Amino acid sequence: SALFEKGGEKIGVLVVAHGSDEDIWCEQVRKTVSNVSLPYPVELGFLEFVPEQSICNAVDRLESQGVNEIIAVPLFISSFSNHIQEIEYILRLNDSLSFDENLTQVDTTANITMTRALDDHPLVAYSIVDQIARLSEDPSNETVVILSHGTDDKENLHSQVCCQRWLAEEIKTYLRYWAN
Repeated sequence: SALFEKGGEKIGVLVVAHGSDEDIWCEQVRKTVSNVSLPYPVELGFLEFVPEQSICNAVDRLESQGVNEIIAVPLFISSFSNHIQEIEYILRLNDSLSFDENLTQVDTTANITMTRALDDHPLVAYSIVDQIARLSEDPSNETVVILSHGTDDKENLHSQVCCQRWLAEEIKTYLRYWAN
């Protein structure tokens, strides 16, 4: 397929999720990723708790399909966390970690590019507003609270708060429009 190959490069998509020892959680992620419809091979890799579906395994599966250009998409709320730094290290996008972790890096010759996490993307705001609209019964007497995992790194925390502040403002704008 022409879209799979561009200028000699064979493109594949790596979706990276955190992972859990609760299979019901992992199964929801697997189901979501299996519904992705792209003209490229798509593989799912978990950061932890699912060793048979690790990031390294997913990269190997993409390479076995002839992929030499990988676009990694972290299925994470925030780009500002130690987990994103761990993923960058595993994918050899970063040579070292500022904290001690025992992580195995991918063994690949493929070129890897990583997108940002969900952060403050307008589609995230729209999705949240859509859920609010479905659940709301009396908007003038309801409050929306946005919660996230957070981090103990002060610089990352500041960036997370900035993203969430923007997200909250975008949600308010959508809700004002919806209310009218």
